[in-house]
Amino acid sequence: MVTETELDRVKKFISDKCIRRAPKGAFFTLSSGATSSYYINIKEAMMNPAILRLLTSMIIEKIDTDETNVIAGVEFGAVPLCSAVAVSMAPTYVDQYNILIKRKKPKKHGTKAAYEGQIENYSQIVVLEDVVTTGATVRTFIKELQDLGHQVRQLITVFDRKEADEDFMGFLSAFDIEYVSLFRPFEFESLYLE
Repeated sequence: MVTETELDRVKKFISDKCIRRAPKGAFFTLSSGATSSYYINIKEAMMNPAILRLLTSMIIEKIDTDETNVIAGVEFGAVPLCSAVAVSMAPTYVDQYNILIKRKKPKKHGTKAAYEGQIENYSQIVVLEDVVTTGATVRTFIKELQDLGHQVRQLITVFDRKEADEDFMGFLSAFDIEYVSLFRPFEFESLYLE
């Protein structure tokens, strides 16, 4: 269980190292194509072992361990999260969890794989994501998993920019996918300071 002190440490790290404010009158262009007065790079937090350990503990506390057997995500953001979570859970849940990572583009050599990891048919999956903006990337991934016969039980993100539309939220609700966000913009005063 993550203590209040540890939670404050993670929030301070995110505020100090992961959130960048655009200069007055300027904007960042996000992967969705939208513009924003701030940019958040959670990968900075995942590259710090102490912070990654705390994020991992927070995610594990949210996972419905009775309902899932695969931890999945889209590269690059989900790779350290999925790996850290699976390794941390391994002593308790031996052989229960496999990792599945979707490549942004299939390999151009060898097997030309679009995914890395071996999972069984009809797996119960928790999808991890570093940042959700509109939800378009993760929605496409979830649809692909569903089309392959898997059931996504949960979507857990480190940071929800709260910009996903009602269509995305309706999609999650329609397929009974629990949506969990560890952090939201209103938790960071630095986003609102001029």
